[in-house]
Amino acid sequence: MSKLVGCIHIPDFSAWSLVRATGDPLVAVVASGRIMARSVRLRRLGMEVGVSIERAQTMVPGIVVRQRDPALEEVTWEDVLNQANGLTPYLESHTPGRLYL
Repeated sequence: MSKLVGCIHIPDFSAWSLVRATGDPLVAVVASGRIMARSVRLRRLGMEVGVSIERAQTMVPGIVVRQRDPALEEVTWEDVLNQANGLTPYLESHTPGRLYL
C-alpha cells in the first residue's frame, strides 16, 4: 500500500481568516504601514505584499485595512484542522495556513 502526502496551503492566512469572519472580500492586513497579507480578491487585482497603506488605498478604493488578529487566526486555524480531520486523522500542522496530511 502506497502512502499519499498532501499539503493544504492558504496564502495570506491572516487576511483569509478576516475575510472568512467578516465576509468582506477587500481585506488587507497591515504591519508597520505596509500590506503584509491580502485577500484573494486584492491579490487578483494586483495588490502586492509590501505596498504602503496609502498606495493600496489609491489602487483599490474601498479597501479594508486591518491589523492582524492572532486570536481570530487561532480560532480559524482550529476550524480548518477540524474540517481536515474529517478527511484524514493523519495531520501535521506546520504553521497556520499550512497543513500536511
